[in-house]
Amino acid sequence: MGALRHPFVADCRETFRRLPAHLDGEDGRFTRARVRRHLERCPGCARLLKRLIAGITALGTLARTGETSEVPSIAPAVIDELRRTPRPDGPPTRPGGDE
Repeated sequence: MGALRHPFVADCRETFRRLPAHLDGEDGRFTRARVRRHLERCPGCARLLKRLIAGITALGTLARTGETSEVPSIAPAVIDELRRTPRPDGPPTRPGGDE
């Protein structure tokens, strides 16, 4: 979204910050509606939400099953994905790049 802020729709930066509370149902009704409206309009943030849900689901399955044989291979994949994900305040980082 552009620099103009709409009072009833969150921007990418606000949505990124509020996704965990949004998923947990911890945000207020007005904030939840702002984030939901943004997610309906922004394909990038909607993809981020889907990936976050998939990661949480996978970790929950791992915790329930007690299966740990895959744990060493998860961390590098998560780090790589985080490095590829565009930040709300700038471009994506380079794979293997310094912060």
